[in-house]
Amino acid sequence: MSMGDELGGAPGPKRGRPRPFTLIVIAVNLGLALIAVVIPSVRNLCLMDPSAVWHGQVWRVFTHAWVHQGIVHALGNMAAFLPFAMYIEYRWGRARLATAYLLGCLGSGAFLLITGQRALGASGAVAALMMLWLASVLCPKGKRWYVLGPEITLGVLVGVFYIAKMVLWDITHLLADDQISHWGHIGGFLTGYGLFRLNLLPASRSHPGAAQSGPLGTDPAP
Repeated sequence: MSMGDELGGAPGPKRGRPRPFTLIVIAVNLGLALIAVVIPSVRNLCLMDPSAVWHGQVWRVFTHAWVHQGIVHALGNMAAFLPFAMYIEYRWGRARLATAYLLGCLGSGAFLLITGQRALGASGAVAALMMLWLASVLCPKGKRWYVLGPEITLGVLVGVFYIAKMVLWDITHLLADDQISHWGHIGGFLTGYGLFRLNLLPASRSHPGAAQSGPLGTDPAP
């Protein structure tokens, strides 16, 4: 089944209920957090370690987003993930949500690799969803804000996010090697911005029962 066919299917459950992909992501993240309590080597095998990646352990670019420092860290990220994921999966379907989230994992990991940061956690992927959601709500295609609005939104998110971190925890904590994906947020924001500019969430898409759209939101053939 193509992405367009899947996205053009019949409406699913009521809007307020988490949908399949959202639940899968939450279950996997919390499940791995529980496993890592008993088997800490799982966390060590999956977290982002640039030196290990350069020596061939390339899976870490992706898997770092699925392990956490502990149960509280995982719960916090999943609580942040839930509202963005429910909205995107309801309005545009699970294929586009899956595309955005999985590419957010990779985008966050790539930025961490480039900047040489050891890190773990889903917050970079969540940041991609946040950027994508904000841009789709504030800067829809066809509106005046579409021209430069996403770029301004990206700048404000990055600026406010890190100013808030410096004010609350001090710059020395922000740069500390606590292995939480602080810098991965930037990779996530950049990924969400790129996906928005690629029209991953087309303005015409209102809910899973709407008219079919092609990959990356192209209009269906007449």
